[in-house]
Amino acid sequence: MPDALAPASLQTLLGEFELSRFLAEVYGQQPLHQPAGNRPTRFQSLIDWAGLERLLNMPGCWDDARMRLVVDGRRIAPEHYCFALTGSEGDTRAWRPQPERVMGAMQAGATLVLNGLDGLVPAIGQLAHQLESALSVRVQSNLYWSRRGHRGLALHYDIHDVLSLQISGSKRWRLYAKRAQPGDKVPAERELRAQAGALTHEITLKPGDLLYLPAGVIHEAMAESDASLHLTLGLKQITPLDVASLVMRQLSARADLAAPRYEIGR
Repeated sequence: MPDALAPASLQTLLGEFELSRFLAEVYGQQPLHQPAGNRPTRFQSLIDWAGLERLLNMPGCWDDARMRLVVDGRRIAPEHYCFALTGSEGDTRAWRPQPERVMGAMQAGATLVLNGLDGLVPAIGQLAHQLESALSVRVQSNLYWSRRGHRGLALHYDIHDVLSLQISGSKRWRLYAKRAQPGDKVPAERELRAQAGALTHEITLKPGDLLYLPAGVIHEAMAESDASLHLTLGLKQITPLDVASLVMRQLSARADLAAPRYEIGR
């Protein structure tokens, strides 16, 4: 039976690393690798192989935006693993994955990426909610399944902080010295590699390990086991632009403000 991850909280994820120290010395500043210690199965209460299999057999929950297949940094076109839902005029309205094609691509070396698991897996949803309350952020959850010797995503950086939870298998992460600014335009991989600077960390995540990366850390990862499964939690800071967008949406919903006013001659 997997270790219970309850209450699902940031301190629980950090294990023996004190939360106050994380907030003062690490959060937003530098990467942190926190090994599992004697609890290698501790993240399997969030999702395990059986849970992943259930998700893959729910094709109605997925489209090509929420389920992606990637081979060594290149995204597979949806027509290779999905069927098209068409409208009355024959136009494609959505792509729905075909489980047998998805599994075939995974066996051939493709990395599977599932987005938005907090709305489908209650344990992940609970964890996301608690992190949002504790850090005043919005949390985005993604699940990655990879085979040995294959990269999923290309060399890149995220515009938000990331918590990576290794559920099973192992994955080697390479972190580089250059830290990009979140507002920077993301260059092509070749250009980004030339800008990345020296390799500063090479970390192998094993089951139950946690890796925290601040926004802008340039990195890449490759599975070192026959099957690697990890969950990432993107910690998205709420910006002034987000607040302004919310206010505008609320105002646009008010009919009294949307109606034109004719005041000519007044």
